[in-house]
Amino acid sequence: MKVRVAVAENDYHSFFKLFDECPMMGAYLIDNMVPSMRFSALKTICRAYRPSISVEFVLSILGFDVENEEDLRI
Repeated sequence: MKVRVAVAENDYHSFFKLFDECPMMGAYLIDNMVPSMRFSALKTICRAYRPSISVEFVLSILGFDVENEEDLRI
């Protein structure tokens, strides 16, 4: 229910927090909502923080694994 509320309110921070903390195999149910929430969150972040925001911060907020340095390379 908390995931549904986060999606309805477009609360990307709570959504990705719940996505990481989902018990058992609940993350598999949420997987199909992740791309649309990431896109919506990215639009909101760009409008709010433009132009002074780091890529690492955006990646961590959008639920990407930023601990692995190789994944950050382009």
